Amino acid sequence: MCQGLVFSVVWLLPLCSGLPIGDSFRQGQAALVRKDYARAVVCFSDTLRLTPHGVKAYVGRARAYEALRDADRAIADCTQALYLDPTNVDAHVVRARAYRRGKEDYVHCIADCDTALRLDPKNADAFFNRGSAHAGRKDVDKALRDLNEALRLNPRHVGAYLNRALVHRAAGDRTKALADCEQALRLDPYDGYSYGLRAALHGEAERYDQAIADCDVALGLEPTDVVALVLRAAAHAKKGEYDKAILDCTWAIEVTPDYVGAYETRGAAYAFQHEYDKAIADCSEAIRLEPEASMPWNNRGVCYYRKGEYDRAIADCNEAIRLDPKNQLAFANRALAYGGKREYLKQLLDASEAIRLGLKTAEIYGCRAAARASLGNHDEAIADYDEALRLDPKGAFLYSARGLVWSEQGEHDKALADFEQALRLDPKCAAAHVGRASVHLGRGEHDRAIAECSEAMRLGTKMPEAYFGRGVAHSAKGDWRSALADFDEAVRLAPEFAKPYLARGLAHSRLHEIARSIQDSNEAIRLAPGQYRGALIQAHAYVNRASAWMVKGEAQQAIADCDAAIRLDPKFAQAYALRGVLQGLGNKLEQGFADLDEAARLEPKAGQVPALRGFLRLGRGEYDQAIADCEAALRLSPKCALAFAVRGTAHARKGEHDRAIRDCTAAIDLDGDIPLAYATRAAAYRALGNVTKAADDERKYRELLEQHSAPWGPLSLQGRFA
Repeated sequence: MCQGLVFSVVWLLPLCSGLPIGDSFRQGQAALVRKDYARAVVCFSDTLRLTPHGVKAYVGRARAYEALRDADRAIADCTQALYLDPTNVDAHVVRARAYRRGKEDYVHCIADCDTALRLDPKNADAFFNRGSAHAGRKDVDKALRDLNEALRLNPRHVGAYLNRALVHRAAGDRTKALADCEQALRLDPYDGYSYGLRAALHGEAERYDQAIADCDVALGLEPTDVVALVLRAAAHAKKGEYDKAILDCTWAIEVTPDYVGAYETRGAAYAFQHEYDKAIADCSEAIRLEPEASMPWNNRGVCYYRKGEYDRAIADCNEAIRLDPKNQLAFANRALAYGGKREYLKQLLDASEAIRLGLKTAEIYGCRAAARASLGNHDEAIADYDEALRLDPKGAFLYSARGLVWSEQGEHDKALADFEQALRLDPKCAAAHVGRASVHLGRGEHDRAIAECSEAMRLGTKMPEAYFGRGVAHSAKGDWRSALADFDEAVRLAPEFAKPYLARGLAHSRLHEIARSIQDSNEAIRLAPGQYRGALIQAHAYVNRASAWMVKGEAQQAIADCDAAIRLDPKFAQAYALRGVLQGLGNKLEQGFADLDEAARLEPKAGQVPALRGFLRLGRGEYDQAIADCEAALRLSPKCALAFAVRGTAHARKGEHDRAIRDCTAAIDLDGDIPLAYATRAAAYRALGNVTKAADDERKYRELLEQHSAPWGPLSLQGRFA
């Protein structure tokens, strides 16, 4: 981002004519008028060699020294003049200007102006210098009062118009600032500084072509005017003409190698071109030249943020804030860096502080909204996105982000409306396509979700969310290989996020790759703390891992993982269901049924829970109750494969082999990964004398067991994780 540039006034005050004291004195005065200040110093020095008590020669030489920015010599000459003549008004005025411009010593400047005005209450230059000193102290009212008086006494005082323009500009009144600048140019159409100031005002008003035109005039008057070069560079950068901006700044650096603004502006242009290392080098040079300035630290922090080096970005923003505790941009950029680190509370606090300090942009409200959404404060997030969109009604990404929050709240129609608006504003907004996919997933429209994610990928944006969403849709369709490929890519693009590992672990489990499933679950458990919905992600990862331990015969480790999942999410039905089955198989049937009852209470529409209860009843010989449980399961979930498999087994145990075959076939048609269905159907076929079919089913049953499948197959309740 490019910092606005503020410059001190460079202005030669009109000289009062005095009595000539020899040729050298007259030549010195003529040199001042020509702005040949070095020659003026020589001439006035000759005069003082011949006339050491020449007060006007001291004052004349002081003017030349001050114009050459040799404040110490200017002050010394004025002090000597005042020693010789304490009532010399010009000496007080010139010394005041040297204190102000050369040393930023506003206290001594004001004191000299006060003395000058006691001696000459109508001295316009004294009012001008005192007003400019008050401006330097940010005392707007006193500054305007003195500058107004200077202009009343001398309506042609160009310097007073320019400095009053600067005061109006600092107060946020660009209209008055521009009017003063225009008046200064009417009085002196050849003053390059006036064109530069007007260019700055045009740039702040986003009139970049006019800013460039004014800089062109200023550079025509003085080709080495580094201020005009940097202002023109800033305007080019705002127009996206980064190469021109870099060229102007490079020339400015050649002319004045220690001009901080040139490095800052060139650094911003490099950053816009994504050449962050070059941008960082320029910001570092600006810091070296002016280590106490806040903005170069902020700007370098932005570059580190863009590179994903969040800790270094935060360190630079910390320093920017230390140097200027009211630096709005530093708080805003540190908020972004904290967001990158998933430290959402710190992101929220910094974004709020930036807003409190007066930063009112769509970007900062969007940043705070993202933090609030990540912390689960959805209503407040929506309010911030509303404000961001009021400030930027064409912000496609903001509509897309707000749509995701609506989707989280189950407001699918509002979410779709926002995603549609985002795509109207920007047909290439990949995030909106991913958002629409999330709505389709919530509605069970898996093919449409796949199409939306694929479109996001076609747009060329490498969004891990697109691969993750498409993987979830493939999973829901039972296409685990395609899902695994998408989750692999999501992990590659975002290796620091837990959700892709969780989803990939489940895919490995369904593909009977148990060791890989455990590995991914471990990684999800490690990464999840501090991430959005981190506790829920961890809980699901523990249950995934528990399922893997179970099929490996590690029942106690599986129960321990279910316990951990329940501690993290006491409303996680799947954890209770799995623990219930494990307890039941471990001859703790009452505890097992209690866990299954809790799972049913938490997920009353999950058909697998009563089916699992029926599965445990098989071990107690309660076949009629098992059949009743399975029928209850099928009323809740008519396509619950486990319910058909358990009911078929109960029929087989009762000797009802035809019913057993019919139910197990239905289970296998719905889900071919349930070993119990093949084992029961094989026994039923064998009991009916169909040895060939029995052998086929027994072979499939053994294959599934070798792949570490649980007898009841995959356990999948709806749960609370999306």
